[in-house]
Formats: sequence, structure tokens, C-alpha cells
Amino acid sequence: MKRILIALLIIGVHMSCAGSERTGQAPAGEKIVVAYVISWEDYMPDPNVVTHINYAFGHVNDSFDGVRIDNPERLKKIVALKQDAPRLKVLVSIGGWGSGRFSEMAADETLRKRFANDCRRIVDEFGLDGIDIDWEYPTQDMAKISASPDDTGNYTLLMRDIREAIGKNKLLTQATVASAEYMDHKALDQYLDFTNIMAYDMGNPPFHHSALYRSDKVGSRSADEAVKAHLAAGIPKHKLVMGMPLYGRANRGFKRPEDLTKAHEMEGYTAHWDEEALVPYLTDANGDMVYCYENPRSLALKCKYITDQDLLGGMYWEYGGDNENGDLTRLIYENIMKKKEPVRLAFISGMDSVFDAALYAPLLDDFKEIVWKAYTTEESLELFKPENKGQYDVIVFYAICLEEIPESAKQNIAKVIREGKPAFILHDGLLTYNTWPEFAKIAGMKYFMSAQTVDGVKFGVSRYKHNQDIPVTVADKSHFITQGMDEQFVLHDEIYNALWQSPDLHVLWTSSHPESTRDVMYTHSYGKGKIVGIVMGHGPGIFHDKNFKLAFQQSVLWLAQ
Repeated sequence: MKRILIALLIIGVHMSCAGSERTGQAPAGEKIVVAYVISWEDYMPDPNVVTHINYAFGHVNDSFDGVRIDNPERLKKIVALKQDAPRLKVLVSIGGWGSGRFSEMAADETLRKRFANDCRRIVDEFGLDGIDIDWEYPTQDMAKISASPDDTGNYTLLMRDIREAIGKNKLLTQATVASAEYMDHKALDQYLDFTNIMAYDMGNPPFHHSALYRSDKVGSRSADEAVKAHLAAGIPKHKLVMGMPLYGRANRGFKRPEDLTKAHEMEGYTAHWDEEALVPYLTDANGDMVYCYENPRSLALKCKYITDQDLLGGMYWEYGGDNENGDLTRLIYENIMKKKEPVRLAFISGMDSVFDAALYAPLLDDFKEIVWKAYTTEESLELFKPENKGQYDVIVFYAICLEEIPESAKQNIAKVIREGKPAFILHDGLLTYNTWPEFAKIAGMKYFMSAQTVDGVKFGVSRYKHNQDIPVTVADKSHFITQGMDEQFVLHDEIYNALWQSPDLHVLWTSSHPESTRDVMYTHSYGKGKIVGIVMGHGPGIFHDKNFKLAFQQSVLWLAQ
């Protein structure tokens, strides 16, 4: 008789950072997530996925002695978010590409002090938590603004005067170029709470603009090299915030995530993953890189870098670059802020003896901190009682044989999913309906092992076949789960050819194999519970496939959000 075993997979990263002396900073041991929010659009950011908002932009005014704020009414609305999110910090970012008059203002003591005092005025008037300075860049006129060789020293004086004007309990931060040039960071340390590294725009195709590490497709610098440059310049880790882009760079201009679908479908680009730089990119028909960008996989790796390196946190430009579901902003927040709360997978598996962790290990070898724990059948029944649902985050059904599970336990599993616990239905977990009819509603799909008619539709006999080459096409290229996958690939696995589908399936993968169901990966809902189902996954060979591994890992992350 088969034995039902459950394993808990725990993915976690411990976080710590040095404490701070100023009350405006994050408490000791906490990370931060900084989002730039622009003035010229009308979206409202979710205060639950950020700790700090930098409102872009303010500027040095025409008389060189004060601050002019773009769209002040929008700033008031952003600050009003603090009413329901009192821990949120809102700063005005002064500067940006092409924003000038810094050089003249900082060079004149009178103008500089008036400007600093006006910074205090806007902090008080708008109820801000501080000022972010984004002078691009002292001593440089590349942004077509005025510059002087004395800018570096005057920049330090400017930050001194702003600190004196706004006081020690307000935040004073800066945005810096990836190279850490143009500023005297050791001299600035006494005035600044933290530094936002613009670890993007470091190249254009055929080079990555936001690579995490160096590869032959990296030009001037990688994000890792940018962090090391700032450390070498004298900024301590607990004051470093690494920037990430929510946009891509093409041969011309920027593109948002939703543009990827158009690029794939209309222009025939091919997606690739740089195994060294750890970022995706697109090539044209000639094999030339034409677009470099971020996806959930690359952003998750950047967040892991931030926590592994014990930096203060992460920053991104800009909040509105995410998709309508907010997948990327939520991913960044979850990966940086909630690593102390691990993702726990409860595997329900009909293995013959003890749970074979090695079978599943290839699916999860990109995660570095993994703990497995096996439960007896009796223990598993206790685990799925509603009062114990807090012990796991996602249920994975695989190779299930539920003859041993009493009706009360089945009801418990259905109840926790219906009330919001997500589930991943992997391969022949879908067969469970034979001993548990309600499971067909949970899974959203049902296999038929004999010819029959359901709802007036006649189905043939389902014949599963091993060792088939199954061609797969990604049906939804913009979904969180499918990011970083090849558009088309072949999986060598087992197939089934007849199943019933729930009407609310959202299809992620399709197959053209003549004996396979067309929709081979999908999302679905059961009550409040999110479901991901995938027809393939007989294992263990398929568990080494790059695209299948991404499907498993990114499904887990999506379900756990």
C-alpha cells in the first residue's frame, strides 16, 4: 500500500544590517525598499510594497535659491498615503537627468543656504520625511547642464547645509552614478542617511544595461561592480541601496514589461538568459542583442544579492514601470523585506517508501537554503487540519494515491484551499479525482481513464505514454510565471490525451502534440485559493529541464505572493 508523505521545503535568507543613529532611518536589522514615483502620471503606488517613496522631481528654481516641485497636488496625494501607512517615508527627489542650476547654486554660499532653507520649507509644508538629491552629476555636463571643477567640494557643502536646515530627524539621501564618481563619499558620510546606486543605464544593446555580474555582454559595469565601487569609495554597507530598473533598453529608448509581448509577437525576437550576467535579453533574426531588460527571475536574484551582501535595501526606477498586477513591485518587496518569513512547500506525494528528496532536488537547486522534513501519513492528516494551515504556504500535489486518506482529511484540504491556501497540481496529481471527485474542481482539470460523456461532451480513453517529445509554446509571455522561459521548447516526458477543463483556466503553455491536451499549463482558482496546474512532470529527467525548473520555481513564488 502506498504511503502518503508530506515534505516541507523552507526557502529563507537571514537578514541583518547595522543600526542607525538618526530616527528617520530604518530600525536596526530592517531592510528598505525605495520606489521612485513620477509626477507626470496619475497612478497611485501601493504603500504595502514599499518603505520609501522618492517623488520625482523637484528642481533648483530659476533664481538658484529655492525648490520648484513638479505637480505639487500629486505630491500631496502621495504624502496622504501615510494616513493609512504611517511607517511609509515620502521624500522629494530634487534633480534628475537634465535638471540643472545645481552648480551655480552650490558655488554661492548665500544661494546654497537659501536653497537648503527652502528644502526645510517644503519638508514642513508637505509633511515630508526628507530630501533626496539627484544631481546628475557634479563636475559633469553630460546631461546638458552647467558644471564646474569645483562641484565635488561644493556638493559636500550643499549636503552639509541641507542637513543643518532639515535637522537630524529627517532623511537626507542621494542618487549616484554606478561608478561612484564625482562625489567625495567619505566626506559626505556624516550628512547622509543612505545612498541609492543607479545600477542601471550602464549600457545599451549589444550590452546589458543592468547586469548583476560581468559577462562578455557587459560593457562599462555590472551592478556587483557598482556596489564594490561604492564600498571602495567609503560608503558602508548599511548605507547602500542598490537600484534596479523596471524597464528595458532597446536600440532606441526604454520599454516597459508589457512591451515584451509586442516585441515577441510582432518583431520576432528570441528570448535568452545570460547565465553569467544573470539577466535576460532579446535577439533579432541575425542573433544580435536588440533589447536588454529585467524579469522576475533577474529581479529575484538582485534582491537575493542585496540580502546576501547585507546592503540596506533595494531601489527601483520607477513604480509605474510594473504591469497592472503589480507583480514586479510585489516581488521586490517580498524578496527583500520578507526573507525572514520563508516559503514553505507542503508536498503531498504517493511515494512507496520514505520521501525521496533527491527526486525533487533538481527543481530547486537554484535556491541555496533548503530544509526538507518528511511526515508520516498520520502526521500529514494533522498538518492539514484548518488550525494548522499556518505551518505551510503552498500545497504541492504530486503522484497522489489517496486511498489511505479519510473523507474528513479530504474535506480539510479542500477547506484550506477554498479559504485561500494556494496549491500547485503537478502532473498525475490531477488523477486524484478518481478517489476524490471534489478534487477535479480544485485542480480545474480532470483525466478520464475510460470513454465517457460529461456535460454532453464525449471523451475517448486517456492513454498515458512515456518518453514522448512534447512541443510546448508559451501562451502568455507577460505572466510572472513564464518570465525568462524560451518561447518554444520540447519537453521529454509522459503525456495524457483526454481531460475536462474548468471554464476559468488561464492558459500559460500549449502543446501541439497530437495525443496531448492542448493546454498543458494554466492558472485557476478554487474559492479564494490560487491554483497552478501543469500536465507534464513525470520525473525525474524533466526536473533537470531549464524551462520546467523555471515553471516550478516561479509558480511557487507567484502562488506564495
